[in-house]
Amino acid sequence: MKLILEKIITKFEEEQPEIVVWQIKVVCAVILVYKLLSRDFSNFGFWPESVLLGYPFDIYTPDYILLTAIPPLFDLTTFHFIHWFIPLPSAEQFYFLQNILILSAIALAVSPIRYTRMLGIVVYVICIYLWGFVYRAGQEIDAMFLIQGCLFVLAVIPRKANKEKYSGYIYSSVLLIFVFYYFFSGVNKIIDLSLIEWLQFDLLVANSSLLLAFQELNYRSVFEFPDIDFLPDITYTLSAAITYFVHLAAPMIFFQRTKLKLIFYWFFYSLFHLMTGYVGILFTANFFVWLAIIPLFPDKKIKLQLGK
Repeated sequence: MKLILEKIITKFEEEQPEIVVWQIKVVCAVILVYKLLSRDFSNFGFWPESVLLGYPFDIYTPDYILLTAIPPLFDLTTFHFIHWFIPLPSAEQFYFLQNILILSAIALAVSPIRYTRMLGIVVYVICIYLWGFVYRAGQEIDAMFLIQGCLFVLAVIPRKANKEKYSGYIYSSVLLIFVFYYFFSGVNKIIDLSLIEWLQFDLLVANSSLLLAFQELNYRSVFEFPDIDFLPDITYTLSAAITYFVHLAAPMIFFQRTKLKLIFYWFFYSLFHLMTGYVGILFTANFFVWLAIIPLFPDKKIKLQLGK
C-alpha cells in the first residue's frame, strides 16, 4: 500500500511544461463558450419557483435517494444557497449571467497563466450556479462533469505556492478528474448489474426499440445504427462488457500518460460516446474535452515559460 501511495505521489508531482495549462484552459473555455452560445438560460426566469427549486433527489427512485443531490448539499455545491436569503434571478438577470460567463471563459482562455486561478474561480462559480438549474431537472450531469471538473482544478490549485510544480499539479489533477468519471462509471456497473447482465446488453436491440418508440409513440428520435455486415452479432453483445472493463481500468490513464496511450483512450471513449448516441445518450462535449489532456507539446523536458 505504501509503495502504491508513493507511486501516486511521484506521478502527481511529475513536472509538466506550462503549455499544458494553456491547453487545458483553452479547450475547456472553447467547449464552455460553445455550450453557452447554443442555449438560453433566460428561460429559467419564466419557470414557476416550485419547479425551478426542485432537486434531482425528487426525480430518481428511492434506491438512489442518498446519492442524488439532496438538500442542502445540492444548494451548497451549486451556490444556490444564496436563494435562502435572496429571490431567484429574473430572465434578464439569467441572460446577464450567461453573457458574463461567456466573457469570463474567453478571458480565461487568453489571459496569462498568473490569472488562471482568479478567472478559474469566476468561471467555475458562475458555471456551476447556472448549470445547477439544469441539474435540478436531472439533465446534463454526466455531460458537464469533465468540463466542470477541469474548471474546478483551475480554480482551486494555487500557482504562487510552487510555480515549478504548478503545471504538473494541474495536469495530474485533471487526469484524476477523467479517472474518477470513467472509473466510477465502471463501479456503478458492478453495483447495478450482475456479471451475467454485462453480456445481456444488445446495442442493436436497444437501438431498434428506440426507433420503434419514435415511430409509434413519437418518443425522442435517435439515429438508426448502420448495417455493418462484416461484424459478427456477438460483437454488439461483448462491446458493453469490454467497455465496462475499460472503465474499471481507467486509473491507468493517470499512471500511463504517454501520448500514444492517451490517444488510444480518446479513440476508445469517443467510439463509446458515439455508440451511446444510438440509444439516446450523446455527450458531444466529451469527444473534445479529451484534447485537454492529450500531449500536444514536443517534449516534457522543454521548459516553456508562457504567461509570466
